[in-house]
Amino acid sequence: MGINCCCAGLLGLPKLAVHVFVTRFLGHLSKIYKKVLIEPCDLSEQLGGMAMRLMSNSVIFLQLQDNDGGIPAERMRERMHQVFINIHHRLDDREIDNFTTFCFGAANKEDHEGHTWWEKFRSSVEIDDHSAFDVDLCDHKINSTKFSEACASNESIGFQDVVDLFDADRHRGCLERIFTPLDMKSYVEASKGTVAQTDLKPRLSKSASSLSASLEEDRNYRQTVTSNINDLASLISNLEKAY
Repeated sequence: MGINCCCAGLLGLPKLAVHVFVTRFLGHLSKIYKKVLIEPCDLSEQLGGMAMRLMSNSVIFLQLQDNDGGIPAERMRERMHQVFINIHHRLDDREIDNFTTFCFGAANKEDHEGHTWWEKFRSSVEIDDHSAFDVDLCDHKINSTKFSEACASNESIGFQDVVDLFDADRHRGCLERIFTPLDMKSYVEASKGTVAQTDLKPRLSKSASSLSASLEEDRNYRQTVTSNINDLASLISNLEKAY
């Protein structure tokens, strides 16, 4: 038994040696490989980036929605036919319609959070027979929440994760409260009322003042540079006239 354990440990040494070599001794390549092999996670950076992507996605949603505030199946069908317009030799209209029906249902599916594992399993294996584009889907629309969830489906931090993270009414365990970043915790607690909103206003005012001061400093610097350039141009002109 002891020999087997030693052999198993020795077999892992080549992999460890390659990992150390790749992540430490290849210069800038090692930095890239290290980020791929050991993905860094900065919660604030991830949330900030996700907020920007959600904001961008909201612009697309506004362009796709109809007058009732949702994306109808027919609109999605039109877009999908445009996407696959150059590969009609592979997918005909009927196949594209079936693809659209499936994806529309997947994006607009019911949220099974809180259901039992058996209900989730049954929902995942249920077969809905749609041999062609289902006209009944015209009664359903993808709202902004479902659209945002679908767009963030491949994010490291999902849309519902963000909702739960900043939901002040959600119960948090002791360890979660301890390890939540302090800057984030202050905003969550402000929503709950444990920290007065006025406590956050000085921070925003300070940030606005700093930004204003920075803009004013930049404006003064540009004016100084412009004045120096004008003086230099005037000096050159005078020298040219003198000679």
